[in-house]
Amino acid sequence: MTDVGRIPGGNEALRTEAIGRAAGRSDETSRSQPGVGVERGSDTVDVSDEARSAAARLTADATEIREDLVDRVRTQIESGEYESPVKIAGAIDNMLDSIS
Repeated sequence: MTDVGRIPGGNEALRTEAIGRAAGRSDETSRSQPGVGVERGSDTVDVSDEARSAAARLTADATEIREDLVDRVRTQIESGEYESPVKIAGAIDNMLDSIS
């Protein structure tokens, strides 16, 4: 069996002096310069060509505006025929179907 080192008594949490990299620095220095002496790596993301292609297709489909439909609805709104009792009843039925 290997030797086991001394187990701390628990009073280490009561230390008031700085330890590690902060040792030897004044409180003002360590507080005014956060992250001093800390080296951080950088994250990277690799996206496959297939994923880029799929994203481009989805973006193209989502931004396509059907000008013919927009023009037809605009004309119907201007003429007052867009809102009809039949369309309103259909919209209400669809809404009630979606919540039940």
